[in-house]
Amino acid sequence: MSVRNDKLQMLPMNESENCRDPEFAWGAVTRGIVSLVIALYLGIVLLGPLANPIGSADLTLPLSRAVRPVHQFMYLGHGYRFFGPDPGPGHLLTYRIKTNEGDIVEGQFPDRSQHWPRLMYHRWFMLSESIYDHYAFTPSPEMFRESLAGVQKEIDAARIEGAPREIVDELERRHWNMRQDYDLSSRRFDVVVRGIAGYLMRKYDGQSIQLFCLERLIPLPVDVRSGNELDDPRYLSVPQQIAEFTWSDLSSEEIQ
Repeated sequence: MSVRNDKLQMLPMNESENCRDPEFAWGAVTRGIVSLVIALYLGIVLLGPLANPIGSADLTLPLSRAVRPVHQFMYLGHGYRFFGPDPGPGHLLTYRIKTNEGDIVEGQFPDRSQHWPRLMYHRWFMLSESIYDHYAFTPSPEMFRESLAGVQKEIDAARIEGAPREIVDELERRHWNMRQDYDLSSRRFDVVVRGIAGYLMRKYDGQSIQLFCLERLIPLPVDVRSGNELDDPRYLSVPQQIAEFTWSDLSSEEIQ
């Protein structure tokens, strides 16, 4: 019995000795460096969904801007909140192009009949969602000027009333952030929409183009159980025109 016990113990003892072999063991410094690298990587991975699309202006957004080059290089800047728990309605962009021959070309994106494989459809879907977001959440110039004037009135009132410097600084920071966010969103919308318009004009030899946005609501479970299709036209909103260009409106660099 004692001999059998010795044989059973030999393998674990040998394995434990190999594990303690200094040739394969990491020192304390190496373990610390590797642990730090892993912790930083996990932090960068978590910053993607924490900062996009909704983030804290005092924490996650500044941190995400600092690691943005790493996010872009390693494709880690994902915002999974878009897909759950409630993804919300989808959005289509439709276009109407008058060609140089006088014909009218109409289409939309994303379009399952044209954009395939699925990854290509997904790219066009993300593009339509991005354009809609900029369109829907960027106020008109008139509304923006009114909002900016309201904050300026608060700043002036705080100064007249002798409010603490911290309050005035916070109001001035809000005023500055509003201008920066509006300018950035407006430039992005203009660049993306002009780029799409130029691409479609070039593709169809267009003379002019109109771009519209439609919102597709998600049917309720009771509607699906009653037999309604997901692509039922009743779930589409009225088209809203978001841009209109002629050939001369777009620069040669955008068309060519």
